[in-house]
Amino acid sequence: MFNKWKSTFSIPLYKWVPLIYLTLLAISCSDKPSAEFVFRYSNEQPKDALRSKSMIFFKDQLEKRSNGRIKVDLFFGGVLGNERELMDFVLTGVLQGTRGGYFADANPKFMLFTLPFLVDNWDQAQRLVQSEFAMEINKGARKWGFHVPAIGISQGFRAHTNNKKPIKHPDDLKGLKMRVPSQEVYIETSKA
Repeated sequence: MFNKWKSTFSIPLYKWVPLIYLTLLAISCSDKPSAEFVFRYSNEQPKDALRSKSMIFFKDQLEKRSNGRIKVDLFFGGVLGNERELMDFVLTGVLQGTRGGYFADANPKFMLFTLPFLVDNWDQAQRLVQSEFAMEINKGARKWGFHVPAIGISQGFRAHTNNKKPIKHPDDLKGLKMRVPSQEVYIETSKA
């Protein structure tokens, strides 16, 4: 019995190739229509976060408007990586989109939006991100291989908070220990 079993698997590999090919062909054939393109979209935030909700809206709209030709796969909560890794995945084509705040990789000029004391209120911030200036920075991302259709302030803009004193001027930061994102503008601002 063992010899019979052994002889079955001693068939040369080239004789198995047609069988494997036909099996794969049968598995791949389906009468179910499938999307012509899959758009993979990811972020680092939980599914119920505002950015994630905008991704769900994007998915619904794109699949509807493409009549199912485009399928959108969503990945939330950083399951595919952190913001920097997700940007790298977009650049290499592993992902087609991401939502996040690490767009200095797309165009270093995005760091201008992180400068402290740039705006005084929400209205100014909204006008800034919807301005021609911002659109030109978005277009400039193509030079680095990215397409940034829009930027926004859905998560708010950077606020310096502490439990010692109000911060209304750069001098107010002196002597305070601050935790900041690991981006050069934030680090240099906190050192100033």
